[in-house]
Amino acid sequence: MKILLVILALFVGLIFTLPVQAAPFVYFNWDNQGDETNPVKIVLLGLPDSPIEAEITKVANPDDPADDMFYRAEYDLKDLPDGSYILIGKMKNIWGESEESEPYPFVKAVPGDVSDVHLDF
Repeated sequence: MKILLVILALFVGLIFTLPVQAAPFVYFNWDNQGDETNPVKIVLLGLPDSPIEAEITKVANPDDPADDMFYRAEYDLKDLPDGSYILIGKMKNIWGESEESEPYPFVKAVPGDVSDVHLDF
């Protein structure tokens, strides 16, 4: 019985030491200079199904803790097909849209297959 408990404890310990990978997200930061009563969204361009609108949320500004008007939008890229993309964002409210952000090129690709498995003696 003690052996089973030791094996179980080792197995549970192994599970908690394995690396955890989160889904990839793209983040857009925005320092709001406007009116909080006018809801703002980010518009993502350059992805399948573009334009995509994403909600923004107020977060702490990592560069200035006193800044209480800092917002972030995040968009989950886990279902994005493999390929090369040029991501662009712009802000939108009831009055219109901002200028586009600088383009952000990236490649989404899973690693290739293993080409050689062997033992060296």
